[in-house]
Amino acid sequence: MTIFTRRKVLLDAIAYTALSAILRRSLSHAVAQELPENGVIIRDWIDQQQRSGRKAYGDVIVGRFADSMYFLLRPVTWEPSVDGRLPRVTVPVGFVTDFSSVPRVFWSAVRPDPILIFPAVLHDFLYWEQTTTRDKADEVFRVSMQEVDIAESTAKLIVTALRLYGQQVWERNARLRASGERRILRRFPDDPRVTWDEWKKRSDVFQ
Repeated sequence: MTIFTRRKVLLDAIAYTALSAILRRSLSHAVAQELPENGVIIRDWIDQQQRSGRKAYGDVIVGRFADSMYFLLRPVTWEPSVDGRLPRVTVPVGFVTDFSSVPRVFWSAVRPDPILIFPAVLHDFLYWEQTTTRDKADEVFRVSMQEVDIAESTAKLIVTALRLYGQQVWERNARLRASGERRILRRFPDDPRVTWDEWKKRSDVFQ
């Protein structure tokens, strides 16, 4: 449960103001006025990763629905290098994601390094499954960004964004799960024109 106090609201307002200033410096005026959709940003990043040859714990290999939702074609595993505070994370084949646990404005603000896709997959999975706390999910994201050599300034920007906006995504995912939505496929579409909205209506495609 989140408790709002005058002090918390004031601190959040200060943090938001500071973060907005960082974003204004990070983004050109044109981008700040009209940010691309999250799906467009991630699509470009995925394409860049698949062209770049850079690896982080192996490539993140995905398929894509027509509406810029993605599904894993190979599992992704992360072992914490610190003490036992953080969980081991294995994201299974078939997990569906749009990388929306990080707001799109922050994807736009940071240098488009495709290795950031790896920690983002871990984070999206933890935010969807909610088998650990939100704080631990964010900490997994922070530590895994360090391990793939994401710049400290970039990591701090994203972690700050998560503290401000992550609760909304966490609660939205909880509502979707409660409504019966599933996100781990056992069958993938063979038609690139199929959207996630269409595919998820089929009862025979999930594990």
